[in-house]
Amino acid sequence: MTLGPKQRIWVDALRSGEYKQGDGCLFDPETQSYCCLGVANCVLELGEGDEHVLEYTYQQLGLRGQSGAIVGLSLEAFKELHDLPAGYDPTFTIELTALNDRGWSFSKIADLIEQHPHWVFERSV
Repeated sequence: MTLGPKQRIWVDALRSGEYKQGDGCLFDPETQSYCCLGVANCVLELGEGDEHVLEYTYQQLGLRGQSGAIVGLSLEAFKELHDLPAGYDPTFTIELTALNDRGWSFSKIADLIEQHPHWVFERSV
């Protein structure tokens, strides 16, 4: 699977250095920081503000699961390929938002998306 144009715009934005990384919400106006899905929401001008209701964002990015859930991969298989952040609770689904909130840089998230797009996306868009 190759990244589609919208997915490429998102990955490029994650690498750009133009977005300050934050956690816990799409965009924090006090710190002017974004989570990884907040960057997508901004660069693609999707207009969603409630990080708990991102159906349009999921559809527009072609994500396999909510919050960028990595679907169809066991935690053990993921751990063999990538280091999980310190304190990652293995009882939870591996999600891009959780990796973001637990210290993965935007660049590392972009690497994961580029190396394994089939884990993250159901289709190219």
